[in-house]
Amino acid sequence: MKLNDKPTGEMTDDELHRQVKSWFELEHMRQQANRYQMALDCDYYDGIQWLPSEAAEIRRRGQNPIVFNEVKPTLDWLIGTERRTRRDYKVLARNSQTDEATEDAEVKTKLLKYLEDVNRAAFERSQAFDDAIKAGIG
Repeated sequence: MKLNDKPTGEMTDDELHRQVKSWFELEHMRQQANRYQMALDCDYYDGIQWLPSEAAEIRRRGQNPIVFNEVKPTLDWLIGTERRTRRDYKVLARNSQTDEATEDAEVKTKLLKYLEDVNRAAFERSQAFDDAIKAGIG
C-alpha cells in the first residue's frame, strides 16, 4: 500500500512520519549537487580556493599554495553597499487633501516601522542578501 493513496488525516503517526521523512530524503538527494556548488562558492569567499589534492601537489614541489583572494573584498563591497542603502517605509495618503487620510498614513508608517524594528527586518534582509551573494540563495 502506498502512503500517498491515503489522505493525510487518515494516516497513522508512523505512516505520516515515514512519508515526511521520504520527502526530506528525496529533496536532500535532488539538491545534493547544488548544495555542493554552494559550499564551493562559500569556500572561495573564505579563501579556500585550492582543492586538497592540488594543494598537496603544490607542497610536494616545495611551494606554498598561495591565494590572493579577490572574491572576498568584492563581495564585502556589495554587502556594504546593501547595508548603506537601506531605506525606511513611508506610507502616503491617496487623497492628501484631507487631514484624516494624512493622519492615517502617518499611523500606518509608524506601525510598519515598529513591526520592522521588532522583527529586526533590516538585519534579516541583509543576512538573506549576504547568503544570496555568497552562495547564490538567501
